[in-house]
Amino acid sequence: MKHTLVYLGFVFFAWPLYAGLEWELMTRKTTVHPVQLSTTLTFPFENTGKQPVRIMKVNSSCGCITTPLPKKLYAPGEKGNLPVTFLLRGRSGLQKKHISIVTSDAPNSPTRLGIEINIPPGIKLSTQRLVWEEEPTHPPKTCRVINQSADPIHLAEVTSTTPSVKAELKTIRPGYEYELIVKPQNGLTNLRAFVKVTTQPPPGFSESKYYKVYLFIK
Repeated sequence: MKHTLVYLGFVFFAWPLYAGLEWELMTRKTTVHPVQLSTTLTFPFENTGKQPVRIMKVNSSCGCITTPLPKKLYAPGEKGNLPVTFLLRGRSGLQKKHISIVTSDAPNSPTRLGIEINIPPGIKLSTQRLVWEEEPTHPPKTCRVINQSADPIHLAEVTSTTPSVKAELKTIRPGYEYELIVKPQNGLTNLRAFVKVTTQPPPGFSESKYYKVYLFIK
């Protein structure tokens, strides 16, 4: 028992000497707009030790995460922020990811930070494939574009990847329901293309998600 008490006392004394980066938050959570393309969260920290600390490596659990560091070396008492950008395209629902930070003061004990992003339901397509058989004529086919969120989502434009296919939007309920009408030229065969449905950016953003409807003519 006596040796145990002496050992614990040593650890208590040594901690302030070897303390390094202290993180204000270990997990960040946020909810984004359904058609938002990316979001950036920051993790504030401070070097609470007596020696400079270098951030040697930042690893993420997903290729959808980028972590550009403004600087890597932090003096004693210096504060900093680790920005974490999460790319949202093609994702929905609750996203749980993490990053690991390797520092010079504890190279074998990475710090793990958590990220939780809630992406609410947004645009839903009634179909992602429109198919025509090999016939002389190709009648128009339609796809419903439905906004599942409570807030309106307006569509900016629809574009076809080939001039031989025309696409247009018909508004059923502004901000909530549209009909995509696609008409290929008659006589086409063996065609593979798609129509891109682009949403208007939410307030404060310059870009937003788009959705694809794939076209096949046999």
